[in-house]
Amino acid sequence: MATVVSVDGGQTLTPKHKGDRTQTIHVRPGVPIVTVQSGQRGDAKPGTRIFTATQNTTDGGLTAACIAVGKDDMQPPM
Repeated sequence: MATVVSVDGGQTLTPKHKGDRTQTIHVRPGVPIVTVQSGQRGDAKPGTRIFTATQNTTDGGLTAACIAVGKDDMQPPM
């Protein structure tokens, strides 16, 4: 897993990977940069934007494998 070690002017990310390997990623101005972190069930409130990855169940239903919930007026970046 990579962690961001520097953000230059909000447009250049330099994540540090396992083994001290780094990579420079240039991001266009205006593109939101977000992180994903664990949340609580209560974070998904009515009207909150979400993204979910689902799997089919044997009875024809769906099971959520994960749910990303927007926070502070941001929507999930998927």
